[in-house]
Amino acid sequence: MINKRFFMGILSFWLVFGLFVAGCKQPVEYTTITVDTYTVSYNANGASGTVPATQTVDAGASVAVAGQGGLSNPGKTFNGWNTNAAGTETAYAAGSSITVNANVTLYAQWENESSSAISVGLWAAFANGSAWETTTHIQLNFNRYDPEITGLTENDIILSGMSGIHKGSLIKLDVNTFTLPIYGFTEGGTVEVTVSKSGYKISGIPQSVTIYYAAAVTFESVIADGNETQTTTQLTLTFSQPISGLTADDITFPYISDSGIRKGTLSCSGPSYILPISGFSNTEQFAVDVNKVGFNIISNYQIVTIFHYIPPAINFIITLSDMHEWELTEQTAQAASNVNTVFTVNETYSAYQWYLDGILAGSGPTYTFNKPSENYQLVVVVTNSNGESRSGRCRITVSN
Repeated sequence: MINKRFFMGILSFWLVFGLFVAGCKQPVEYTTITVDTYTVSYNANGASGTVPATQTVDAGASVAVAGQGGLSNPGKTFNGWNTNAAGTETAYAAGSSITVNANVTLYAQWENESSSAISVGLWAAFANGSAWETTTHIQLNFNRYDPEITGLTENDIILSGMSGIHKGSLIKLDVNTFTLPIYGFTEGGTVEVTVSKSGYKISGIPQSVTIYYAAAVTFESVIADGNETQTTTQLTLTFSQPISGLTADDITFPYISDSGIRKGTLSCSGPSYILPISGFSNTEQFAVDVNKVGFNIISNYQIVTIFHYIPPAINFIITLSDMHEWELTEQTAQAASNVNTVFTVNETYSAYQWYLDGILAGSGPTYTFNKPSENYQLVVVVTNSNGESRSGRCRITVSN
């Protein structure tokens, strides 16, 4: 009886295992998920001019509702949009958000201007900021000779054309000038600024304003290699995060006195960048400036010291003997590249001429030699007070 149960257990195990393996060998089916897209289109609803462009949106996504754009309707004031031409369904203010799950047409809504409405013109609207600095506010200048707009708030100012932009509290700078703080956006673009205030007929709208966004990055440090006995060959610049597209052209030395400095190709390792430098001839402290379009680089000036090491001169004393051949015993001077080697005639003559490989290279009792790696022949011709000439020569071998 025990043996029967044992063998039945074994049989059951292999039966289940076989079914499991067979199921694992079934082909895997993949499902392609398609995301539907819908459109938000705009209808002038009796006005003239250019309607805002149609927006294409993924199903379930949101988009900012356009502003008045180039539409105009004499005797009427723009009052947002509605999903019905008569304005009896869902209303959307310019710049508000609409979630799209089907194709939508928005109809411009127009109100009759009050005969008692006060005419005011928006003369200009502009934003601060630049390619290196994020916009923080929009300034609105109304015509200085027009009546003052009383009770104007941020809710009366419509910003359309950009997503994610938020308004702070409107600040009145003087009778006709206001500034509107803005924040929350993560890219630059162009917004249309429209002002709508009950009791006022406002002309000069909409105004197109460029908004800038620059990612904040801190320039943390710059370090030069080298020291008093070794010439600097590179700078290491470290930032709080990598800067996309940064090149050597974005790095400048605005106040360096040595105009011969040259920059190599910038290389990157995380938030640190290595910039090869060469061509300078002085030890000097100077500022390193970094500017990159699309980035607000904080502390963009850093001070660094570079070193230019001048090795001590190698001195050789040349004595012309009284040999009949008037020829100095040949000497070999081993000199490192870029090291000054000074040859001095240790006797007094009335004239000296130095020839390097047959070309006149100097005069006087001392000749300073500085050449790259190669072999050279140096000849000195001296003349005494009686007009008699003598010469000596030596071979110079330069090696790194």
